[in-house]
Amino acid sequence: MAGERLRVGETADGLVIEIDARPGLVFRLGALAWLVAWAVVEWVLVQRYHLARGADPDPFVFVWLCFWSAGGVMSALGLAARLTRRELLRLDDTHLHHYRHFGLFQRSSHFERDRIAQLRAVPEPDLDPLGHDPATFWGFAICGVEFSYGAATVRIAARLDHASSVALAERLSEWLAAPER
Repeated sequence: MAGERLRVGETADGLVIEIDARPGLVFRLGALAWLVAWAVVEWVLVQRYHLARGADPDPFVFVWLCFWSAGGVMSALGLAARLTRRELLRLDDTHLHHYRHFGLFQRSSHFERDRIAQLRAVPEPDLDPLGHDPATFWGFAICGVEFSYGAATVRIAARLDHASSVALAERLSEWLAAPER
């Protein structure tokens, strides 16, 4: 399949497709630089607040430092989840099982094969004036595969680029067209 973001394997029960949904290098380096800057400011403010304890410290700095700390911790956890994000599709005779892993957490959805309709790759987003896709540059490819499932539209593998999305849609269409065993 297209690119290194998709890995396909056969099992006794059917097909397994692993999708690497981590962000691109630019996002990872930018987020790492931001977290280092956050940690430096955190350390400086904690030192400053600690030294000012005997001299009636400013309550605003304490409140701001609490929110700054909470925001930094949440950002670090979010980055860790993004860096470990992956999706797994397991296709058996009757269902498409969709698993999303974020660090230690996992969410899953299960779709009956007979109710999946209008499977398609999500079209490429509009390009900026220089002809680049800004979302892909920052590591947020936003294509993926959509299908109708009853009255709902379901999007899976939303972090794939367009070429990988098309390859995945073709593979899923082959699975849907194949007779059940």
